[in-house]
Amino acid sequence: MIGLIIFGICLLALAGTIWYFYWKIKRFARQNLGVDNLSEFAASQEELMANTPKSVSGMTSLYLPRLQADFPELNWVEFRSAAEKHLLEHLNSQPVTSPHIHQTELRDYRKNSGTCYTIFQSAVEYYKEDKKIQSRFNTVMAYIQDAAKTGYEESYSVNCPNCGAPVTQLGHKICAYCGSAIAEVNMRIWTLDRIEEL
Repeated sequence: MIGLIIFGICLLALAGTIWYFYWKIKRFARQNLGVDNLSEFAASQEELMANTPKSVSGMTSLYLPRLQADFPELNWVEFRSAAEKHLLEHLNSQPVTSPHIHQTELRDYRKNSGTCYTIFQSAVEYYKEDKKIQSRFNTVMAYIQDAAKTGYEESYSVNCPNCGAPVTQLGHKICAYCGSAIAEVNMRIWTLDRIEEL
C-alpha cells in the first residue's frame, strides 16, 4: 500500500512538473514571440522565410572599377540587365511561375587563359507548385579575348571539332557526318556561360 502511495505521489509530481514547463513555454511564446505555441511560431517563421528575399554576395564596389578599367566602353546598367534577362529566360524555361528578381550584384570578375568572366548573383523569388520560394542564382558571363589561349581557335575552322568533317554551310548546329553539336564561339562580346542556383 505504501508503494502505491509513493508511486501516486511521484506520478503527480511528474505531471505537475510537465504542466509547469508547458505553462512557462506557452507564457514565453506569448510574451516574446507573439504566438500561443511554438508550432505557430515555426509556421510564422516559414512564412517569413518565404517572403524575405535572400541576401546576395555583392562585391560590385570592388570589382566594377576593375571591369570598367578593362572595358571602358561597357555600360554597366545594360550589362547587368542583360545578365538578368538571361536569368529570367532560364527561369521561364523551368517548371516555375512568376519569377521576380529582387536584386543583382556583381559577385566576381576574373581573367583566365584568354577569357574574362563576370559572375552576377541575384536574389530571386518564384513559385513552384503554389509554394513561394526565395533563392539565389549565379549568372556567369564570358568574354573571349584570345582564342589561341582558350583552345577555341580551331572552332573557327570549317571542320567539325569531333570528327574533323567539313561543315558545308554556315549556321549548321549539328555535324552532318557524326551528329555532334557544333557550338558557335562568340569572340569579343559578352555571352552567357552558365547559370547556377545556389
